[in-house]
Amino acid sequence: TTIMAIPAPAGKPLPGVTAERVAIDTTVWAIPWPQLTLLALLILAFLAIRITSARRRRRIEKLIILTGRGTPLGT
Repeated sequence: TTIMAIPAPAGKPLPGVTAERVAIDTTVWAIPWPQLTLLALLILAFLAIRITSARRRRRIEKLIILTGRGTPLGT
């Protein structure tokens, strides 16, 4: 970004005053909010799937044990 300052009201020179224009270059870091939001949503979706699947797995294991089918068939 280049910022230019003209030491005069509305860009018109003041009578009897000689001043030069001043230009300054600067760099600004911009945060990519849409990409960060998308990344956060993907992480939340991944965690939700992991938690849900772990709960389902535990529930199925409990049901198998409660129905008495948790023992191997050969014994």
